[in-house]
Amino acid sequence: MDRGYVESNRAATERLRALTERLADDDLQRTFDFGWSVAVALAHIAFFDRRTARLAERWQRDGYGPSPYDADAINDAMLPAWRLIPPRLAAKEAITAASEADEAVANLPADLLATIREKGGIKTDRSEHRNNHLNEIEALFA
Repeated sequence: MDRGYVESNRAATERLRALTERLADDDLQRTFDFGWSVAVALAHIAFFDRRTARLAERWQRDGYGPSPYDADAINDAMLPAWRLIPPRLAAKEAITAASEADEAVANLPADLLATIREKGGIKTDRSEHRNNHLNEIEALFA
């Protein structure tokens, strides 16, 4: 079974690490036109990577089960909490959560990976989500 996502995830995590290391604390507080700060975007990335890791772990332990969600509702509900996270901690959390998610999805058994690909529930290729936000962050400073 194709696991090309493992390398894509690793590269996106390294990109995330490099970006957060070169951003100053003031940079992490800079805001986008849509109102989020860079730190909030990083906390958002961390949340969805942690969700992926927890579901992958649960499904390995208990078997696959549906886990529908409304991303917009989650973002709206979590925004006040994400704003409370100190910016540098949000950056560190994004890297830690990305590494956890990478490991969790890299180690999925083939049968569970096939089920996830058929039924959904998580995206094993975490790079797309991370890179979309990293592109936004880099554009903010271009």
